[in-house]
Amino acid sequence: MQPEVLVLILLVVFIVILALAVYDQNEHTRVTDFFRKYLPGPPLRILDVGSGRGCNASGLERLGHAVVPLDVVDGGTCEHPILYDGNSIPFSDNSFDVALASFMLHHADNWEAVLGEMRRVAPRLVVFENTPEAPIDEWLTRRHAESHWGGRPEGFKTHEEWLETFGRLGLHVSAFERIPRVVFPFAGKPFFYPVPSVAYLLETR
Repeated sequence: MQPEVLVLILLVVFIVILALAVYDQNEHTRVTDFFRKYLPGPPLRILDVGSGRGCNASGLERLGHAVVPLDVVDGGTCEHPILYDGNSIPFSDNSFDVALASFMLHHADNWEAVLGEMRRVAPRLVVFENTPEAPIDEWLTRRHAESHWGGRPEGFKTHEEWLETFGRLGLHVSAFERIPRVVFPFAGKPFFYPVPSVAYLLETR
């Protein structure tokens, strides 16, 4: 192999590793940064619905919050979740100050019921979701949905569709923040996924 080709290969590998490392860091801080900005008050009781690896939960705990991770399977690496059936959240009304759903609603067949349960157990909701805007976004979300770790094509909504949905469910959008496609160019696995997203702070009263 020629030295120039080897150098080029090593450079590409380095760039990919660096990009993944940057994404991994951003993935763990985008939720905590949102809480710092929009919920900066005293420590909160937070339910992390669809907690995945549990890294958002551990990051929020480092801010001083009390967090309960909840999921239908145990994929925890940072923290392990309480398991539930994906339908009825096993906590009483208003058990938490905030219910969080970070990029999980598009995985749920019953996403509207999930929002209803989150609304029941907490007066405030924080929701992060992909919000496709262009045809390339729709194509990418379709590929994501078709993968073994994806969701459903109909689970992905535009920003305007989410606003309509939240209003119909009696959820008031008190703040939202757009996440441009260039900020998080990878999904949770090595899958190129430059789809714009939005983070929402919702109030039930």
